[in-house]
Amino acid sequence: MDDLKTSLSAIEHITQFVSFEFAGRAFIIRYPKEMMQQMVKWTKHNHENVRRYASEGCRPRLPWGTKLVALVYDPSPCIPVLEKLMDDPSLYVRKSVANHLNDISKDHPKLVVEYIIKWKDTSENANWILRHGARTLLKNGNHEVLHIFGTSRNLAYNIENFYLEHNQLTQNDPLAFSFSVTNLSENEAMFRVEYNIWYVKSGGQHSKKIFKIAEKPILSHSKQEFKKQHRFQDLTTRRHYAGIHKISIVVNGNESEPLAFELKM
Repeated sequence: MDDLKTSLSAIEHITQFVSFEFAGRAFIIRYPKEMMQQMVKWTKHNHENVRRYASEGCRPRLPWGTKLVALVYDPSPCIPVLEKLMDDPSLYVRKSVANHLNDISKDHPKLVVEYIIKWKDTSENANWILRHGARTLLKNGNHEVLHIFGTSRNLAYNIENFYLEHNQLTQNDPLAFSFSVTNLSENEAMFRVEYNIWYVKSGGQHSKKIFKIAEKPILSHSKQEFKKQHRFQDLTTRRHYAGIHKISIVVNGNESEPLAFELKM
């Protein structure tokens, strides 16, 4: 740890065989300037694992990793690293870049919007990264990002026949629901269709999570019907509790009035 030069050589070698983004964060905290300069150099490495580490290693909010508080506050040192990897031939690397952008968007949405505007349509790889990196902004209904990717919150439409097959269910039962979206505008338009679930938490409060259904064009004055099932199986990241839950439909960032249902355990 005290010998940075030797440590950098070791990191470069080790990360070609095993993941090093968790252990490596201590070096970024202790040597921020030197490490970020090295990250830029590693974007040109022949091995995809090292190039991925250049992005993954300095993600401000890496899941299960130590938060890089300085980069959460000011992610500008990360930008030169990401820019070098925007057309990387490896999907493994591009996924890391997209996840890195998504991290930044949670604290600095305006910065990521500007980044998207700068890099959009520079290559197919860049477009893939930008769309996946903007997923939180899209889920949050960010006006600018929706517009950049071809949808608008100001489209005229109707949500009709929003219906729950059952308003009481057990954890083993799927929540089956259906609805339709009608494009009331004079032109074909792109619609991003999602739904929110208000989960009951252990203390009785509600926590909302959004899920994507489809992103597709709908012809002028045409109706598109949707049917979906949502399951309530416990996950490592989510435990379910009995009580009154709610579900709503989200179209281009606009949320409908929710419907309530009861989950019994």
